[in-house]
Amino acid sequence: MRKRIYFILLIFGIILFSVSYVASGIVGSYIITEENMEEHFVFTDTPASNSEVSDIDKFLYSFEVSIYPYVAVFSLVFIIIITLVFLKRKR
Repeated sequence: MRKRIYFILLIFGIILFSVSYVASGIVGSYIITEENMEEHFVFTDTPASNSEVSDIDKFLYSFEVSIYPYVAVFSLVFIIIITLVFLKRKR
């Protein structure tokens, strides 16, 4: 019975992580529509075209404007905790 509960919690965490990670990538891609997109750059050289924007900058931008990256990090920590608790109980 406990294995089933851990498995359900693990599947829930994986689904939540997947959806929020994809959503944060979509939100991060909106950096190219910003008028002042150069202000958000950390790893991209300033005179950049839309195709030269770093993926890390897109991800950092999504941290600024949405909650999806925070949910992704929370669900990843949740997955790790559930896995560690399951492995500890299994012994």
